[in-house]
Amino acid sequence: MPGRKGIFVLALVAPAAAVAQPAAGPYVNLGAGANFLQNAVLKPAGEQGVRLDFAPGAAVAASAGVGLGGGLRLELEGDFTTSRARGAKADMYGGFVNAFYDFTTGTGFVPYLGIGAGYQTLDLDGGGAETGSAFGYQGIAGLSYPVGLVPGLSLTAEYRLVGSALFAGGPPVSNVFDHQALLGLRYAFGTPPLPPLPDMLAPLPPPPSAARIRTYLVFFDWDRADLSARARQIVAQAAEASRHVQTTRIEVSGYTDASGTQTYNQTLSVRRAQTVEAELVRDGVATTDITIHGFGESNPLVPTAPGVREPPNRRVEIVLK
Repeated sequence: MPGRKGIFVLALVAPAAAVAQPAAGPYVNLGAGANFLQNAVLKPAGEQGVRLDFAPGAAVAASAGVGLGGGLRLELEGDFTTSRARGAKADMYGGFVNAFYDFTTGTGFVPYLGIGAGYQTLDLDGGGAETGSAFGYQGIAGLSYPVGLVPGLSLTAEYRLVGSALFAGGPPVSNVFDHQALLGLRYAFGTPPLPPLPDMLAPLPPPPSAARIRTYLVFFDWDRADLSARARQIVAQAAEASRHVQTTRIEVSGYTDASGTQTYNQTLSVRRAQTVEAELVRDGVATTDITIHGFGESNPLVPTAPGVREPPNRRVEIVLK
């Protein structure tokens, strides 16, 4: 039985882990931080080149996007950066269309990579006189972590390399590269509320004096129907309990997470239930006392979007009645 300290830690960690999944559906994102424009040489036709030494400045990016499932996201972004060069204010602003891929790690952290293409305008004096506009592109590496108390809200940290071109009354005369470090918040709409903590944990067998109905949870690896060493221990506990308490029947129900098709998940849930049934029989339970069911991806312990791999949902429930 976990101590009070262990239960407190689980209460803090479990909500975050439950939503640490790639974004699914619409979302908005806002980030701010620092930008570091690389030094560049501006050399209009027929004039001597002017070296621009940019000082570090500030950067802001706001975006709206949609998660397409399977870790893919698309978004529209508007950005603004400001710094100084040769005593003049240098502003750069514009927009991008970005594509991202989120990586599932099985922890609270979701790393992601992205690329974007768009248009950037550079204003060298900050007074409205455009130096010019050009095609822009960027590469993004980031990391998100859910805020467990607010479903759908995540903290983000990003590094961006933005490339564009300087103009001087004609064709581009110098490329400019901007390094950005941003911290932000992302909110995904429609994220289901977190389930109560007890629903996310496998209950331990109650003492002999407890209520007649007992439930044991056996968990499985993704796309697997074989038993781990820990799973065999839980099945053995259920078999032992069935011999020492008044039991009229044993129900074995299999489930899957939301990854895979419904047809495949239904078949997989039955295979998992059959595996547990066979282990109960090896532990001395009569086959006639066991009833098995497969429920596929229905009745999840942790509600998720379609296509999400959620370990607590890959289970078999053994109920002694």
